[in-house]
Amino acid sequence: MVTTEENLQKIYDAIVDMLADIVEPAVEEEVAKGTDVQVILDDGLIRGMTEVGIRFAAGDVFVPEVLMSATEMKKGMEVIRPILAETGAPPRGTVVAGTVKGD
Repeated sequence: MVTTEENLQKIYDAIVDMLADIVEPAVEEEVAKGTDVQVILDDGLIRGMTEVGIRFAAGDVFVPEVLMSATEMKKGMEVIRPILAETGAPPRGTVVAGTVKGD
C-alpha cells in the first residue's frame, strides 16, 4: 500500500511535471484513506502549483505548461471541493488573473 507521504509526493510530481491522469486517482485514494483534505490541498496540490509558479518566474516553464499543471490541480480540487464545502472551511482568499493587453 502506498503511504500518504508517497501519494502526496506523487500528486506534487504530477502537477510539476504536467502528467495527466495521476492527480485525480491519487487524491481519491487519499480521501478514501481518510487523509485530511487540507493536508492533500496544502502538501500536494498547492505545493505543486507553488513550484510551477517558481519555475514560471524563473523562465523555466511558460504559460502552456502552467495551464497544463493547473488543469491537473483542478482535477484534484474537483475531488476535495465538496468535502471542503461540507466542513465549512472558509476560503483563504480570491485569485485574480489577467494579462497585459497585447502581450
